[in-house]
Amino acid sequence: MATTHQPVHPTQERNHELPHQLNWKGWWHVVRLTQQNMGKDFLALAASGVAFYLLLSLFPAIAASVSLYGLVANPQQVQQQLASVQGMMPDQVYSIIQGQVEAITSQPHVAGWSAIVSILLALWGSSRATKGMMQALNLIYHEEETRGFIKTNLIGFGLMVGIILAGLLAIAGVVALPAVLQAFHFPGWTGELIAVARWAVLFVMVMAVLALLYSVGPDRKPPHWQWITWGAAMATILWIIGSWLFSWYVAHFASYNKTYGSLGAVVVLMMWLYLSAFVALLGGEVNDALEKETGRRSDMQ
Repeated sequence: MATTHQPVHPTQERNHELPHQLNWKGWWHVVRLTQQNMGKDFLALAASGVAFYLLLSLFPAIAASVSLYGLVANPQQVQQQLASVQGMMPDQVYSIIQGQVEAITSQPHVAGWSAIVSILLALWGSSRATKGMMQALNLIYHEEETRGFIKTNLIGFGLMVGIILAGLLAIAGVVALPAVLQAFHFPGWTGELIAVARWAVLFVMVMAVLALLYSVGPDRKPPHWQWITWGAAMATILWIIGSWLFSWYVAHFASYNKTYGSLGAVVVLMMWLYLSAFVALLGGEVNDALEKETGRRSDMQ
């Protein structure tokens, strides 16, 4: 079938360069290549599948986290600490999570069984989402999965554990830094500095998770760091800006509650998860476009 636009080809004079050596013309070709490959690699469809499994794993993960937290501390404190991460998500998403936390903490006598069941469900949903990302990255990098069932699942499980740990560390940083500031009675100006620093922690952790995903997710030799940090940094910036813009849009213009009724908040949550998955895969597209533009695989020095 004939196309209405000319495909973008990498500039031959840019071959054998590293990403940071590209000039503005090379970067423009990277943007064009990324745009073209988004449709060829069915990026929107892949992100939808990942978002679906993220949704399935979210609520069991919340229940498991609250139940496990109740083993070492008062679970009622979770509601207070949850307010510290409200700015990371749309208000409707926060309301859903807050409602789940309140429901769980109001029934502490079922925390033990709730933790076991929720952990199993969270692991299943998270592993499906992780393997969905791995399959999508194979499509983006034009690789065929040859690692076998056991190895693929082990890598997926390791990625899932790494993502969960990084997420917990990021949330801990956002929540803990203000508490440390208050405990040690730092001067007032230090509070503003730490308020900025905690979001820097979030940025670094999200970027680290994406870099890990791009490194071991696709079935190929792990790339060198200079090839994956560009896509990871871009995806992290887009995720933060996109989450803020989406929250602002939902708060001021969207009327999901009028359209979907009581399911409005769930629709907003699904859209936010889809946005997150799409941006993560988009970072992989950028890395692949950089390889094409420079004429080199990312596992080369």
